[in-house]
Amino acid sequence: MLLVQARGRVRRGEDITRAGSSPGYSTVLLKGLACRYKVIESGRRQIFAFHYPGDFCDFDRYVLPEQAHAVAALTDCSIGVLLHEDIERLRPSI
Repeated sequence: MLLVQARGRVRRGEDITRAGSSPGYSTVLLKGLACRYKVIESGRRQIFAFHYPGDFCDFDRYVLPEQAHAVAALTDCSIGVLLHEDIERLRPSI
């Protein structure tokens, strides 16, 4: 069963995920390089993580109600998504 669904391409400089969003899925970087960032008071971007192919860009969205930061493509990227409902089906019942 294939759980990660190919979603498409994101061009260099575009956001893969946006701060404050909570869409019901988590994003997997399939190809390219991305960064997790937050816009600080001066209006500049503060980068605090890099993402490489195979990384979840926003798995915390599965647990947290909304994301406090954004993820941007540093190169042209291919992304996939993993629906949160599919993650729920994988969790063992306790």
